[in-house]
Amino acid sequence: MAEKGVAKAVTHVLEAKAGEGNDVPSFNTRVVSGITRESLKDLANLDAHEGNLLIEVMACEGGCVNGPCAITSGKAAVALLERYKAARPA
Repeated sequence: MAEKGVAKAVTHVLEAKAGEGNDVPSFNTRVVSGITRESLKDLANLDAHEGNLLIEVMACEGGCVNGPCAITSGKAAVALLERYKAARPA
């Protein structure tokens, strides 16, 4: 199962559909965070025999929240988000 991003949400929904008796094909997931020379090489080298693939590609490392128009650094944004989540009522 995907560990993060939209791929995680899609996998979760498809697993629920399979649990309801719907026919859902098996698949592997890949998440690319940031378009770099290394990530492009990784995408180019995906094995065609891996079966069905769900590939989520985020152009900016960390996704749009950490993109070029972010008002703070990615690390600071994550720290703020974690502080916000901890402070919300249960």
